[in-house]
Amino acid sequence: MNHIRSLGGLTLALLLAGSVTCGEDRAQPLPDLGGFPNGGENGFGGRGGSGADVPDASADEADAAVDAGMSGGSGGGDGGFTVGEGAVVNCGTVTCRGAGKCIQQSGEPTCVCDEGYTLLEGGSCVVDETCIELRLIEESCRQRVEREPALGMAFYVETCAGTTARPEILGDVSTAFKVLEDGNDLGDESFATVFDRNVESYIVIALDMSSSVADNAVLLADLIERVNGLVDDLTPGPDDAPVRMLLVAFGRSIDVKTEFTFDLSEVRDAIAEIESDPGAAVAEPDGTNLNGVVNAAIETLDDAIEARIAADSGAVITAGTLIVVTDGRDTGGVTLKTIPTRFNVISIGVSGDINDEELTRVGPQGSFLAPEEVDRVEAFDTVAERVKEYPDRAYLLGYCSPAVAGSHRVIATTANLEAHENASCQFNATAFGSGNACNEQFIQNYCEEPIHGCGAFLACAPPCKEPPVDAGPVQDNWAFSK
Repeated sequence: MNHIRSLGGLTLALLLAGSVTCGEDRAQPLPDLGGFPNGGENGFGGRGGSGADVPDASADEADAAVDAGMSGGSGGGDGGFTVGEGAVVNCGTVTCRGAGKCIQQSGEPTCVCDEGYTLLEGGSCVVDETCIELRLIEESCRQRVEREPALGMAFYVETCAGTTARPEILGDVSTAFKVLEDGNDLGDESFATVFDRNVESYIVIALDMSSSVADNAVLLADLIERVNGLVDDLTPGPDDAPVRMLLVAFGRSIDVKTEFTFDLSEVRDAIAEIESDPGAAVAEPDGTNLNGVVNAAIETLDDAIEARIAADSGAVITAGTLIVVTDGRDTGGVTLKTIPTRFNVISIGVSGDINDEELTRVGPQGSFLAPEEVDRVEAFDTVAERVKEYPDRAYLLGYCSPAVAGSHRVIATTANLEAHENASCQFNATAFGSGNACNEQFIQNYCEEPIHGCGAFLACAPPCKEPPVDAGPVQDNWAFSK
């Protein structure tokens, strides 16, 4: 069952509650999608080991960062960080943990908070609950083609730190959000509403098994325990949306340990194989092809989600997540490609020999410094909680546009707070048909019409509604907007 939340004019009454899921609404499994890409050419060079000095920031830049209580990059842990003398970590004789990073301030190593966090007296970083972002889940909006002038937009609502935005911070939910077209509030000329939807998850876990990990028995034993716990935490319950998981190990080479699977016991079996023979986890362990594995994982997620949409005409919304666990910096020489904002990419640094800047680049939805076992316990628990919450902060906007021609942009944003990022998409109104009305009745009743079958631009989840025998071919004309 889908809950519908209507808007007065274009004001979103958006209740930040969990997505509604139904056991009988599960989509069918997908066939195997083939091999894992290698992450790009020239991606397997470099020597084993990792670590580099971070270039000094200017004194003015460092002071500004500390005064602001944050530093460049996004994401980070949900806990605070501590500063401990005597441990060489990141950029000097300090240890930065959790939601912090280390910079050089006037020649001295200093811990500052990641973006989306504020620095409390005493050195703890806490989430800035007033920093709100909206971002698309899919590549763009779902647009009706040669039909009613309607759009569907799947988006997340979250803090800049990557946690779930709290309703009490957003304010009265009846006026907390608004929709604009080309920057304008169109009032009664249009209609919009927000749906809870059953959001499936594709999750890739990329585990660093370079020589520095495989040869470190203490670190390896802890990582095996943490990754097993992560898989357990992300295993869906009977009423949760499906989760498909893929495990890949990397060093100088990238080795797939499982393909995407519903059966997470296969992932646990693969982890057990790594534990029993860590030296054989990857074909070439002497190197850290960090950028290459991120590129390859994003490409694989993209292919899997495209295949999922094609398999059921977009009946469900699918989210893609990559969790990268590494003990060092990239030594492979591959250029990191731009990570599409629709994917959730989180990194966990599990040693004191980490390049903060690189870790943040490969963790735009959260980069966690976890050099010690106690840090790793907190980091993996926080990552599991965050990934489980992605479906709960996902919503689908159903929107009627008054435009009849030309290129336009629809924007979902906050009404009472200044959103740091808005969810938006470009569309060409010429693709709409004529003579078909889009209004409140059309949007709210859309998924109840048997003729729409399983698909539909509003992600009408299975089970499919059978059309009348004499209805002819069933086809819902929609495409991702451009």
